[in-house]
This record gives sequence, structure tokens and C-alpha cells, in this order.
Amino acid sequence: MMMIWAHPEWLHALWAIPLLGGVWLWHELWVIRALNKLGEPQLRSNLMQNRSIWRRLARNGAAILALTCGIIALANPQKSLGEVEVETSGIDIIFAMDMSRSMLAKDVKPSRLDVAKQIVKNTIEKSAGDRFGIIAFSSSAYPQLPITTDVAAAEMTLTDMDPDYLPSSGSDVSSAIVLGTKKFDPELPQDKALIILSDGEDHQGEWETAVANAVDSGVFVFTIGLGTEEGGPIPTKTYGEYHRDNSGEVVISKRNSGVLRSIADAGNGRYFDGNRLRVADEILSSLDELQKAQMGVKKQSQMEDQFQFPLGLGLLLLLARTLLGERSSDTLKKWLKNA
Repeated sequence: MMMIWAHPEWLHALWAIPLLGGVWLWHELWVIRALNKLGEPQLRSNLMQNRSIWRRLARNGAAILALTCGIIALANPQKSLGEVEVETSGIDIIFAMDMSRSMLAKDVKPSRLDVAKQIVKNTIEKSAGDRFGIIAFSSSAYPQLPITTDVAAAEMTLTDMDPDYLPSSGSDVSSAIVLGTKKFDPELPQDKALIILSDGEDHQGEWETAVANAVDSGVFVFTIGLGTEEGGPIPTKTYGEYHRDNSGEVVISKRNSGVLRSIADAGNGRYFDGNRLRVADEILSSLDELQKAQMGVKKQSQMEDQFQFPLGLGLLLLLARTLLGERSSDTLKKWLKNA
């Protein structure tokens, strides 16, 4: 049976175990060499009286094994109890990605577009029961992924999205709102959310009319602002070159939060700052307020935590280390005498 871990990232800490063992071995060899330099056998005998290398080996070995058990407990091995059928409910979400070249600006790292992709990915991965689709827009809007529950397909679509594949003369957000509204099924009872990810620059269309029509169709319009108020240069297709104005000055693209806030307000939605670390959680919190509908039934694995076994073993090893002193007259002998 394949081992399943609730927090596999903790397993990377196991690489430190051989290092600790090596440090301890180096220390033991250093102590032995230091004692040998004393020269006097009687002095060495007095210093090492009742001390056992095997006892120290057992004590340190127990400590290292206890640490190993602790790391495994943190990783939390799990046992499958089988699958159960659960009802799922959610809403329909369409992400509208601004693919104008200004989204390649690196005033946020690695770029505005990369941050936008990561926000969408995090939101999709954390959503439960929702369906999602993706469209891209620059001077026009283009469908990229139909509404689905396929997370892998969404991640692949995000990876492949590139401004070079679309016309990039500006950002017509109204075309994205119109297309997004059309992609929702008006017959379905669940609420619909259109989430626009953009830097807010150079919007050409009459977005007010598009937003009003979306609201009339039962669509909530949310916006996420990418970039900074200070801005950054816009890369050209030539590596290392940036867009310049008619006077030869490098064009600095700045986030326009104002228009994005206005779109969200008119669309009964909310504006989010894409630079915030937990923006995906904030988005999901707002989406949870919308009306959900039953999406169907899916099978879900039931898991049982097994961390208590390595944790218990680790505690026993620490207890054994405490009872097993370095000298023969240490804690264990005293405990046996008083028992």
C-alpha cells in the first residue's frame, strides 16, 4: 500500500539526520584525540571512569531516532479508509486574464502576468465544488478554457498563456466582460462570478455598459489589480529592450486601481490588491457569500491520521535516553536501586 502524507514537505528535514550523525561522530573522534594527547594513562582512566562509548552511542542514537520519529509525525502518515460519496455545491467562475504587454512588467516579481497566474492557480486549488473557466483579453477577448472542474486542464491553460499569442494594442476590458457574460449558462441556479485580473492600464472600451449587462444577467464582477503605483518598464519582444514613447523615453506602466475599483463597484463585486500574500483566501471568502447550487456527487477518500505512532515511539526513545546515562552509576542504576 502506498504511503500517503498529509504534510510531505516535512520529509525534507530528514536530510538533516545524516548531518547530525556526522557532527556527533566528529565530536566523539575529537574527544578521543584530545584525551590521547593527555599522555598520562592514569589521568585518562580517571576522566573516563565508568564512561562507556557504547552507552554514549546508544544515547545519541536514541536521540537521532527520536528526532527522525518527530519529523515523520509532523509529516503525518495517513491510512486510507476507502471512498465515500459526497454532494458538492458551488458557483461558476470565469477568470478574465489581461494579456497586454504591460502585464509583463516586473514591478512585481517575477512579473504581473506570473503573479496573476499564481493567484488563479491558488484560487482554483483552494476552491471546493466550484466550476471555473478562463478567457484572455487584450484588444479583444478570446476563450481559453470552457467552464469545468478539471484543475489539471486549468493549470495547463495558465502555463501556455502568453501575450505573444494575442493582439496587444491595449486592454479592452469591456470585451472580456461581454465574452465572460456570454460564457455563463443563464439557466443554472448558482451565482456566477467574473474575476478580471489586470493592471488597469489603457482600457479602451465602454466598460460601463458591459458591466450593467453582466449584472442584469446575474453575474458578479470582481477585479484584481496587478503591479504597483510606482510602475515599471514594459518589455518588448526584443530581450532587454523596453517600450519607448515618441520622444525616446522609456514608458513606465503603472497600476490603475481606480478604474478596477469602479468596475468592481458597478458589478456588485469587490476589488482586490493582487500584491497581498493571501489574496486567494480573500477572493474565496467573498465568493463564499454568493449563492451556491448542487453540482453533483463525487467520490472522496477518507483518511485516518497515523502520526501518533511515530510520535509515541519518539517519546519512548527520549525516555530511554534519559534513563540510560553515560556512566554506569547514572540515572538508570539509581532508579533500579530505588525501585
